[in-house]
Amino acid sequence: MTTLVGLLGYPVEHSRSPAMHNAAFEELGLDWRYEAIAVEPERFEATVGELCVRGFAGVNVTIPHKLRALELADSVDSVARAVGAANTLTFTVQGTAADNTDVQGFLAALRERVPEAPRGMSALVLGAGGAARAVVYALASERAASVRVWNRHAERARELVADLGPHAGTAALEAVSEPGVAGTDLVVNATAVGMAGIPDGDAAGAGRTGAADFKDLGFYGT
Repeated sequence: MTTLVGLLGYPVEHSRSPAMHNAAFEELGLDWRYEAIAVEPERFEATVGELCVRGFAGVNVTIPHKLRALELADSVDSVARAVGAANTLTFTVQGTAADNTDVQGFLAALRERVPEAPRGMSALVLGAGGAARAVVYALASERAASVRVWNRHAERARELVADLGPHAGTAALEAVSEPGVAGTDLVVNATAVGMAGIPDGDAAGAGRTGAADFKDLGFYGT
């Protein structure tokens, strides 16, 4: 019997995850299938329940559901709990388990370019959703010198900083009203800007010039 897994988000049409995962399953000789499933926010909880009934083994979770995914889980790993968001739900007979692999995934990608990162770096994170939370946690826990957070809804940036402050260690966390990059070593775009169907906005221009490095978390194209 084919094992079903997938991606829940809205939108998800742009995602390359099905192509990547299904190619990997084929290469490994696994009878698994990965599906991208567009789920509007008001349908998220019901859809998770339906997938459990259909026999899905689990799902990845992306914009805008990562915070809600954490709330729905029966068990939560320590990183997801600290971040306040989950990007993976696993369905078992014991219930739904939430994990967050964004933290280690982001650090691994960053260190491919800068092996010693983010120790001692000054960073600007654009966004305040689930992905941004994982990035801020990763930067702070790995001893970035400072992490500034900008979001077009300023209250969300302040809330993120307040929530993750206890996990900041020696890093200086700050919510900022303007996404300036002067003196910044690293800019991370954790917004939906640039994804298929999402128009460019303030965040797009903020990070592409003036910083030593720019990291974009979105999947683009087809």
